[in-house]
Amino acid sequence: FWKDWRKHLKAINPNAYITAEIIDSVKFNKPYLRGDEFDAVMNYNFAFTCEEFFINDKFKINAAQFDKKLEILRKAYPGGVEYVMQNLFDSHDTNRLLSHIVNKDVGRYRDWGKYFELSKGSNPDYNTTKPGEREIEIQKLMVIFQMTYVGAPMIYYGDETGMWGANDPCCRKPMVWDDFKYDDEIYLPDQTKKAKADEVNLNKELFEHYKKLIGIRNSNEVLQIGKYKALMADNQNDAFAFERYDEDNSIIVVLNNSKEENIINLPIISGRYKDLLNIDEYQFNKASQSISIKPKWGRILLKIN
Repeated sequence: FWKDWRKHLKAINPNAYITAEIIDSVKFNKPYLRGDEFDAVMNYNFAFTCEEFFINDKFKINAAQFDKKLEILRKAYPGGVEYVMQNLFDSHDTNRLLSHIVNKDVGRYRDWGKYFELSKGSNPDYNTTKPGEREIEIQKLMVIFQMTYVGAPMIYYGDETGMWGANDPCCRKPMVWDDFKYDDEIYLPDQTKKAKADEVNLNKELFEHYKKLIGIRNSNEVLQIGKYKALMADNQNDAFAFERYDEDNSIIVVLNNSKEENIINLPIISGRYKDLLNIDEYQFNKASQSISIKPKWGRILLKIN
């Protein structure tokens, strides 16, 4: 069926994007991605890897392990499929990203069968209260990575507005809009009252962050189809850097996953760069090879000469 479906759809629109809803291993995904069925699948293995680096404490991986796991995923599929894989953090079948961050280490996301149940609101150990600024900081960092990395970023509706919720059905609340006024959330998933009501509104700062990162990606083709090169995996500082480049352009992304501000040493680059995220400019040379990055933040450095 899917082979016939592809032929039919591509005959109507050769540029149509066909993605499959699959939560499984790379080995299981491969048969669907040979060019005769789907263009991509929902890249849950990307989500699992990002959880392990950005979110987890107990089950955390270091920067070098993160780098290696990303490399395995990029090389897993033939023919440039890594450029169109649907890179997501959450979906209609998972807890929302912000609630996931609140409930870090409740289980292993990669262990999907067990995690699906552990991340439901019916689990008495799952915290369904409104996330705070600490969780939002981690989400912002993850978005910086998602919008600059190889693949097709997918945002589950409402993540950009600060929506939260446990796994299905709590993740499927109505969309939060900026021109609506909402009642406070006063009930737990089991319909008992919360000890303290949670205010429901659109998080404008987070929304603007998403818009800015999407704008940076859309304005720089090198972030969409440019080549990828890992530059640094600093386990000590919990930092990671990579380059997206083509014949004419180079963008270097530096992520500080630490809870502390860090001075990141970058001896691998030289020249003048403009930070598209923070609107700063830097000149890197032998005498100046480091850059300061706030905790849970990043820099997107476009080479300008």
